[in-house]
Amino acid sequence: MREKKLPVGYRKKGNRIEHRFKFNGKRYSVCRGSVKECDDAEFELKKKISEGMKISSDKILFKDY
Repeated sequence: MREKKLPVGYRKKGNRIEHRFKFNGKRYSVCRGSVKECDDAEFELKKKISEGMKISSDKILFKDY
């Protein structure tokens, strides 16, 4: 049985779905269990960013090491 094709901007990562999108010229991604959960997480993230919350990565860049 063929799997249902994912919408544009979504991809399967293991047993989860990753959604990558741009907002205000910057790239963001959310990883959840379903497309609906990804859409909800994207909405929440965009709302937080619009309200002024800064998003930072947990990873340390080589130039900052």
